[in-house]
Amino acid sequence: MQASETEPNGGIVAATIAAGAGCAALGLLTVGAAASTEFADLLNLYAPSGPLTGKATVASIIYLIVWINLHFRLRDRELSLSKGFLLTMFLLVIGLVGTFPPVYQLFERAS
Repeated sequence: MQASETEPNGGIVAATIAAGAGCAALGLLTVGAAASTEFADLLNLYAPSGPLTGKATVASIIYLIVWINLHFRLRDRELSLSKGFLLTMFLLVIGLVGTFPPVYQLFERAS
């Protein structure tokens, strides 16, 4: 391999962005479960732990779907790692904010 050639890094970018997407999904699912009783009931896959089981399961499925999709689309490309990192950080912030109690409690339904 010559010095000017670079290896494709699209798979790395795909994996990091997918992780951020999974985190963002968890944050949005948390806000959604707080805002809607019906949605929280839909996410309740195991009664003792409540909707947390559904939130974690759906966020994990979203992560896998995004990762597989992006991996096959980007695996042979050379991409900007810094732009991928910034997008991942943005998605992580969405997830963090959505799971922060003062934020999702703003959306809670009146009991």
